[in-house]
Amino acid sequence: MIRHFSFLFALLLFTVPLGALAQDRKPCRLCDPLDPPDSPAKKTAEDPLGDRVIIGVTGAWNRFDAAWSNFSGTSLTFLFTRHFGLEGTFELNDEIFHEIPLEDQERRIEARFSLSGIWFFDGLAPHHGLSPYGKLGSIYQGLVQYEAYTDTTRDLAIPFALQVGVGLMARYRIVSFGLEATAISPGFSMRNELVEGSLNLRFFVGFHVDSLLWALLLPLGFI
Repeated sequence: MIRHFSFLFALLLFTVPLGALAQDRKPCRLCDPLDPPDSPAKKTAEDPLGDRVIIGVTGAWNRFDAAWSNFSGTSLTFLFTRHFGLEGTFELNDEIFHEIPLEDQERRIEARFSLSGIWFFDGLAPHHGLSPYGKLGSIYQGLVQYEAYTDTTRDLAIPFALQVGVGLMARYRIVSFGLEATAISPGFSMRNELVEGSLNLRFFVGFHVDSLLWALLLPLGFI
């Protein structure tokens, strides 16, 4: 038995140094120096704007020929930089949904589409804050005026007019609220008739998204 224990003890003395030597040769992950931090050029730059596409719903009051009319519609905005973006809007006036007027009334049906450039004077707030802006663009106005007492319909569609305005956008995370005042210039109808301009006061609620594909879901909100 003593010889047996002597053999095990000798074997232990022989294997421990070999194990220690092998351990020294293994790479020690905890002992290795830390990898140097990536250079700024390798880091992915964070988009200061976050989501550059804004999908919104709009409401507007339009003053034309000493009378007010109401509009509702949708808007789609794409931001190229913190200062500049393009906005497209499509709006219908509320008389489209009204019944045929009485004999002493007239009905004015209007659908309009606009495309405008937007310039944020101090840049759009990245996450939350107020952002004043100006806008300049063109607008197409499909306009039909019906006079019940003469039973006549006039097509006053204006293929081109300018619109200019100023507004204020308040952003909180992915939601933006806005209020703007715009003026639409006089224009010529398809029959070469001069149609006077109008003033507009518009408000909107917009949602910042990261893809134009979200624009396909916008019509579902009106079903």
